[in-house]
Amino acid sequence: MSHSNDNYDWHCDNCNAYMNDQPGFTTKNGTWVCAECGAVNDVTNNNIVPAEGSKGYVFETEYDDGTTEKIRFTKTREVHEFDGKNGRINIWKRRDERRQCDE
Repeated sequence: MSHSNDNYDWHCDNCNAYMNDQPGFTTKNGTWVCAECGAVNDVTNNNIVPAEGSKGYVFETEYDDGTTEKIRFTKTREVHEFDGKNGRINIWKRRDERRQCDE
């Protein structure tokens, strides 16, 4: 089931552009092609980041050269966002849902 774009802020996994205000944006089909960079984004329950302090933690690190790294977790992805003097980049990988975690 997809969520209404009124309930969540959707950002492109590739360029981090805010997608809710892109012309024609909808979560109805489960995917959205970013108008900024053309990346196909999963806009389903699988990509909703839980509130900070829950199981979707967000970590932020600043390195000596001024580069900032933010890490967020969705149900299916681990996303690393780097922002520094040489530009911005997002790197993600699929999470292994079979992995067991101690809680």
